[in-house]
Amino acid sequence: MSQRSDVCIVGAGPAGAAAAVQLCRAGRTVVVLKPVPSGRARPGEHLAPDAHTALTALGVSADRLAGVAEPCPGRMIRWSSPEVEEASYLHAEGHAMNVDRVHFDRLLVEHAEAAGAQLILGGRLIAAAHDGGGWRLTVREDGSTGPGPRPRPGPMQLRCAVVLDATGRRAAFARSRGARTRPRDRLVAVVASTTAFRSADRRLVVEAAPDGWWYAIPQADERLVVGWVTEPTTLRAGSGGPGAAYAAGLSRTELVRELVASTAGLGSEPPQVMVAGSGLCEPISGPGWLAIGDAAAHTDPLWGRGVPHAIELGMRAAEAAALPPAHRPAGLAAYESVVRQRWLDSERARALWYRQAGQRFGTPFWHHAVAGDT
Repeated sequence: MSQRSDVCIVGAGPAGAAAAVQLCRAGRTVVVLKPVPSGRARPGEHLAPDAHTALTALGVSADRLAGVAEPCPGRMIRWSSPEVEEASYLHAEGHAMNVDRVHFDRLLVEHAEAAGAQLILGGRLIAAAHDGGGWRLTVREDGSTGPGPRPRPGPMQLRCAVVLDATGRRAAFARSRGARTRPRDRLVAVVASTTAFRSADRRLVVEAAPDGWWYAIPQADERLVVGWVTEPTTLRAGSGGPGAAYAAGLSRTELVRELVASTAGLGSEPPQVMVAGSGLCEPISGPGWLAIGDAAAHTDPLWGRGVPHAIELGMRAAEAAALPPAHRPAGLAAYESVVRQRWLDSERARALWYRQAGQRFGTPFWHHAVAGDT
């Protein structure tokens, strides 16, 4: 089976879906390779108020978010001192949102399909070669939806002018082209959820602790997602594994511990351990390809701006990819510049916040986190 398309997007997270929508708006043909999910489902996530701006630009209306995103009216933070700071989200964009990432990501993919993108379910890139006419891709497919040919047994051959790497922190396609991700740290997030969280208070809770920082995100299905951002050595310090380290760390919090105590308790499944550090891909683009979303740059989860930035910058990347070949290099350079500046701004803000917590606790974790060698 052979097919031609203007652009192939490898990955179907928020950045990939947003880029697909924008490319279709520009009249380009788009194929999106959506891998088969592996492992456990992603936990819930907090999105800052500027997510509304990004979603509106993408054409996702507020009514479509019903049941997927729950309004978050404010936050409670215990960070640089034992005092609790409370803040309301009084932004022109509206409230922040607490989202179920599985349903949220599915909504964005469906929006991309409705815009005209072809989705290849279980699409896995086997080989890629670039010549003067663009890319020759070999793709293994398990299923397909949207416009275009239906799947047939065996690999398909795909010709396209541009490839967008939306494979997340792995940056799989960019790495196959010689790019490398420059990590600033090696932080991890250890995440579990409780059941029977029926509090009317739906605010985000963030709390710094001696060995990392914690967050609690209420979900619409009466779950409370509770995450701990720490360093891998903390998880390896004890004999009981991540679950025991998580329980011990939770006992050293106050705000988060009280929230968990108000529920039916943590679920029976062990906590998920996920990479949570920040890093930058070098380079972000090359001849006929560019990295988007977390594949290009990933930042600390402290502010909940990862998804809004992924959507906005995914759309910017699409605008560069849609340019005529003669103008595309300048567009890619401008896109790279914006991504780098966003990442640097985030790192400066994070350094300020981490120094504040470091001054309060003075523990090895915060010393490492401020130095960037966790």
